[in-house]
Amino acid sequence: PTVNEFQTYQFPRTLADEHAQEVMMIEKDQGQAFSIFDNGKEVSSCISVRENEQASECYVFTNQNHRRQGYARKTVMAWAQHIHGLGKIPFYSHKVDNFASRAVAQKLGLTQSFSVVVYSDEKDIGAN
Repeated sequence: PTVNEFQTYQFPRTLADEHAQEVMMIEKDQGQAFSIFDNGKEVSSCISVRENEQASECYVFTNQNHRRQGYARKTVMAWAQHIHGLGKIPFYSHKVDNFASRAVAQKLGLTQSFSVVVYSDEKDIGAN
């Protein structure tokens, strides 16, 4: 069996939109994504992975060559603003050992809400 631990955070009630102009909302097969492009190529994207009428949880990915430049923070914030605008609670989660995602949460000033431990026979659950 595999054991994975995740940390989940909540966003502040008021979100600043200082970088909203850099992020584009685009339609993907999975739903609306909040993305940043560099020379026409998508370099960072945030999208809902779990969602219901009350809340949504996101997944964020940034191209390896574009990391540590604030792109994940910007796309996650744009996503959270959109989710707030829908009257839902946005959540940000990551595996405990994903230090880059932890840094994004810290830079966004998120509040840790809870941790979850998942036991599974699968080799890997949740890439983020």
